Amino acid sequence: MNDWTDRHETLLRGADPARSRDADETLDRAALDRAWQQVVTSMPSSGPRRRPGRTVVAGLAAAALLGLGGTAAADVLSSRTGQYVDREDWQAGGPGEELDPRGEDFRQVVADETTGIPFPSDEARQLSLDAQVADQRRGIEGEPVRVSTSAMAGFVANDAVCSWASTWARATRAGDRPGVQQATDALVGATDWDAVVVLQRLEPERFDWLAGVAQAARGTSVRAMGASLAAEVYCPLALIPDLPEALPPGDPRRADLRGGS
Repeated sequence: MNDWTDRHETLLRGADPARSRDADETLDRAALDRAWQQVVTSMPSSGPRRRPGRTVVAGLAAAALLGLGGTAAADVLSSRTGQYVDREDWQAGGPGEELDPRGEDFRQVVADETTGIPFPSDEARQLSLDAQVADQRRGIEGEPVRVSTSAMAGFVANDAVCSWASTWARATRAGDRPGVQQATDALVGATDWDAVVVLQRLEPERFDWLAGVAQAARGTSVRAMGASLAAEVYCPLALIPDLPEALPPGDPRRADLRGGS
């Protein structure tokens, strides 16, 4: 499971170098819990979590917009801003550098920040990057936003789980036992990915749905695997070609996928 280690503490503190120099500064868990409770009460309580943390990131961006457009070289806008999420906002939007999705290097920066997240294929990784870049550049209601490096890693981790689940479904239908085992190992081990552990530490319910995914992976029901995702996470269509069951009932995108068993 996602045991917190000194290495993950280092990752969390290292996400904000300006603050990591203060060795005596520690997370105020009570304050974080109070802040997150305020966030939770403002969130919808039903339906799949299309982009967990996305609405909150927009809130962080409201203040950041004052500085948008600041980091540029000549006519090139970089997504690296050199600014870091305030510690009191870590639980809402995740720690790390604030990225500007309008930057010309945004796709490469996200790729660099998420290299440790395993995908079943490089094609799947590229499809995830395509979806995430397009999503972030749309902003919220047309307004530009900033997003933390850890939040982006969380979004990509969601995509990786979707992709592995679809791979598992394809292998299960085909009777490909090695393929099933490889996908099962990835899905069961997802709770130990650094991107997951860091965010789970700050928001304990952020990836609680992974337990259902792991349980489904240990079984043989494709429908159960789809159900473990459908109500919890938004899977880009391109990443679940063999798992239409991962789409919520009534989702019009189901028509674009072949029928499941």
